[in-house]
Amino acid sequence: MLVCVLGEAGTGKTTFAQKLCAYVRSQSKIALGCAATALASQVYINDYFVTAHELFKIPVVDDSEDIDSTNEILSKIKWGDERHTLLQQTSMIIWDEFMSNHAHCLNAALKITNHFTGKVVVCMGDTRQIPPVVVRGSAAEVCLLSIMVFALFCYCSLGLCCIQFEFDVLQNQSNEGPVYNPIEN
Repeated sequence: MLVCVLGEAGTGKTTFAQKLCAYVRSQSKIALGCAATALASQVYINDYFVTAHELFKIPVVDDSEDIDSTNEILSKIKWGDERHTLLQQTSMIIWDEFMSNHAHCLNAALKITNHFTGKVVVCMGDTRQIPPVVVRGSAAEVCLLSIMVFALFCYCSLGLCCIQFEFDVLQNQSNEGPVYNPIEN
């Protein structure tokens, strides 16, 4: 199941993601998180979010290399290794700043996770923020490499964060104690 939570800055998407991760983990299930950039992943203190490239082992392509819709970039995860097993056992993946990734990131993630079979994938972001970077690309080329035009995106459930979430009760609860880090660098 692919769910998109869209909203501008300050609407509570990060708090929602943190509480959602905590809930899934409290059910003894695995919840993983990633973001388009390392800076975005650092917002999730104690939740061990990494970049989408790190989580799915997608190679980072040098700016001098030409990427277009005909080139396929694949995950470096080998079937049956620890990361592959972890992804297969994962119940939920939260992908923050989803729209800032190239469509090839989603394609690589889909292939390594068997199209997210048996998983809830929560894609979050703000459609008004940074689109994927295409060096010397036209607006049309940026659109072609955007996740928003990816065929699977049409099938996702859409939730809009149009008001500030109120988590007063949840925010006052302590999150102290050991935190399980399923992602080993």
